[in-house]
Amino acid sequence: RRIKLRCDAVYSECEIFINGHKTGGHLGGFTPFETDITSFLLKGKPNTILSKVRSESIADSLASGTRYAVHQLGGITRKIYLLCLPVINCSMFHVSTTFDNSYSDALLTAEVELANESEKDADAELVFELIKDREDKPVFAERRKINGPVKANSLLLNKFSFNIRKPERWDPEHPNLYSLRLSLVSDGKIIEVTERVFGFKQTEVRGYQVFVNNRPVKLRGVCRHEVMPLRGRSLSPGQWEEDIRVFRDANINYIRTSHYPPAPELLEACDRLGMFVEVEGPFCWAHETKVPESRRYEALIQPELEMVNAFRSHPSVLMWSLANESGNYDYFTLAAGLIKAIDPTRPRNFSQWGPGADNNELEIDNHHYPGPDGPAK
Repeated sequence: RRIKLRCDAVYSECEIFINGHKTGGHLGGFTPFETDITSFLLKGKPNTILSKVRSESIADSLASGTRYAVHQLGGITRKIYLLCLPVINCSMFHVSTTFDNSYSDALLTAEVELANESEKDADAELVFELIKDREDKPVFAERRKINGPVKANSLLLNKFSFNIRKPERWDPEHPNLYSLRLSLVSDGKIIEVTERVFGFKQTEVRGYQVFVNNRPVKLRGVCRHEVMPLRGRSLSPGQWEEDIRVFRDANINYIRTSHYPPAPELLEACDRLGMFVEVEGPFCWAHETKVPESRRYEALIQPELEMVNAFRSHPSVLMWSLANESGNYDYFTLAAGLIKAIDPTRPRNFSQWGPGADNNELEIDNHHYPGPDGPAK
């Protein structure tokens, strides 16, 4: 089996060592990453995990995290855990939904990537079960074949579609959730079971309005920083859900995760309780940082892709924000195109001081501090 060390966030650049051996590293303080540590483990003996952390890296400068917090943010700010997986495993699993013209029936699409981390090819099948939240009986169960064998030491991506009659839809007033359970079968045995919690939701921009499930929405929103007065950046279990309940009681239906992607627990709470979320990339005043060409992908593109790949199955995510007040849209044009390719189901914006800062390329314009004449503009 393969053992992975998964980190939800380490601020803002780190190297991971297992028993004194470097196994991986990561640049960026707000997005999850993992590293395979199997070959460095000692069987039947104590094992040591060491994380070497730099607070003020180029990622911190691009995010202006330490700058606007006015104190050091460096450290392990979100949970770290181990995963034990079979050598043939599900390395990515996402779902998306679209409705028919009457917004009655839906098409459920599952995107599944399989990893074969062994030295020989393997055959595999997948069993899908759709389960409504808090119900045991599956809505359906289907076995699907994959396209050919999973080659040794390689990845194989497949997409599967299912027609669903009259599912209950997700919106803030009706946060109806489903789970799509995936069982990976190889040599006639179930070797891994995983699932995605999601909601049936379709977001569209028509003219000057945003529609969710064919209904126009009016957003009453706030910006939220992941900070708690008594614990700083390290939140205690349950704090995310408590925040969302407080916001809902204030008649808020929309949160912007200023100015970085949130912890997974926040979006899980928003899914359950019914809250739209604008998930923002980890960039603030980024135009003030000169990024060497050799580090542009690692520093500017990869964090955006990690954000989208981590959270795109959550129904609460209404839109993606590329950055906050980061001046130079050219920094983010490549990321904007890749986000659209990965997730064409949601609009994007570029939070800026004036209109048209995104060269009018994105679905939603964003104008900060418009002044007394703002409503007329």
